[in-house]
Amino acid sequence: MRVYEFARNYEMTSKELVGICQELGISVKAQSKLDEKQLSALSQHFNREEGHAKPMENVSEVEACLVEMDTNDEVEACLVEMDTNDEVEACLIEMDTNDEVEECLLETDANDEVEECLLETDANDGMEEVVIADQPEEGIIGRKMAYIVTECEPFTSLGELGKISAEFAKKRVSEGHSLVVALPKYQSITDAYGKEMDWLMDLPVRLGNKTVRVSLFKLVIDSVTYLFIGNDGYFHRDDIYGYDDDVERFAFFNRAVLEALPYLGDAVEEIHLNDWHTSMIPLMLEVDYKSRPFYQGVKTILTIHNLEYQGWCEAEILPSILGISRQYYENGLTRMGDAVNLLKSGIETAHQIRLQGMSQSQLTLPQIQQSGMVALIENKLNHQVA
Repeated sequence: MRVYEFARNYEMTSKELVGICQELGISVKAQSKLDEKQLSALSQHFNREEGHAKPMENVSEVEACLVEMDTNDEVEACLVEMDTNDEVEACLIEMDTNDEVEECLLETDANDEVEECLLETDANDGMEEVVIADQPEEGIIGRKMAYIVTECEPFTSLGELGKISAEFAKKRVSEGHSLVVALPKYQSITDAYGKEMDWLMDLPVRLGNKTVRVSLFKLVIDSVTYLFIGNDGYFHRDDIYGYDDDVERFAFFNRAVLEALPYLGDAVEEIHLNDWHTSMIPLMLEVDYKSRPFYQGVKTILTIHNLEYQGWCEAEILPSILGISRQYYENGLTRMGDAVNLLKSGIETAHQIRLQGMSQSQLTLPQIQQSGMVALIENKLNHQVA
C-alpha cells in the first residue's frame, strides 16, 4: 500500500500523512510504498488516536492529490485520481524560482476536455490549496507509453539525450505508467547486453521498394521494457551517427518500431519521439497505420533536443526509402526550400511538440531563424492539440 492510499482510508491528505510519518520517524513521500513495518507503526498510531475518523468505504470526491516537494520547496508533480468516466490522468504543476504556479493542466476523458485547476500558493509556504471542480473518484490510471529514441543510458549516451531518456523512463515508471523504450540494437549494445536480451521474433519491414528483416529483442530493467530493433546491416557499426545512409537507417528504425509495437501486448496511448531520427513516425502513422486498431487514438509527442540536426534529404527519399508518396513533398508537408526536412514532417504531423533547453536557446540563432524553422515551431506551439 502506498502513502496516498493509506491517507485516503483515513480521510486525510497525503501531505498530512507524510507529516505524521515524519513525527514517527518514517521517511516517505506521497507516492512511497509502505512496507509491513511502516504499515504496522501507522496502524498502531491511528488505533491509539481517540475519535479519529474511521476508514472510508465509499469515496465520491477526488481520492488523492500527490505533491512531491524538493529541497527548494518546488512542487514537481500533482497526480489527481478520478473515475473511469472522467479520468484526470495528470496534473503537472510547474513552479518558477519564486514558487509561483505557472501552469496546471488536467487531461480528462475520451472527449479530450480540459478541466481547470485553480491553485492558491504563497512564496514562503509553497502550495497551500488545490481547488478542483467536483469530480468522481477512481484509482490512479497509468498510461501506456512508448518512448522512441536513438540514445538512452545505460546502453548508449553521447551527450545529454541519453541522460534525458533514462530520466524520462525512471520518472514515468515511478508515476505508475507502463513504458516501452525502443532503441536501435547498435553493435556496442549487442556487445555489452546481447547475452541478457530475449529474442522475440523476426519480422519483414517494407522500406520503399524493398523488404528488410528486423530482429526484435527485449530486456526488462527496473520495470522498463526495452525493445531493441536489430539489423546488422544498419546498426552493427562502430558509430551511432555520421553515415551517408543515416536517413535510410533511421527510416528503417521508425517503420520497424511501428511494426513491432503491436507484438508487445496492449495498445499504447502515447508515443514519445525525439529529434529528427524518430520524427518520421507521425507521418508514417498518418499515411499507413492510423486505420490499424492498435494505433486508434494514439497520441504522438515530439521532443526537439537539438535543432542543428534536422534530417535534410532529397525528395526522392520519400517514396524510395520512407515508402511515402511524393505528394507529401509537393504539398509542402515535408518540404523546406527545395529539399525534404524530416524534422519538419514530425512537427507538422505530431499532436504535440516540446523543446528542451538547448533547442530553446537555438531558436535565437540567425541560421535557424532564416531557415523558417522558428516560425514553423511557433505556429505549432500556438495551435497544437492539448
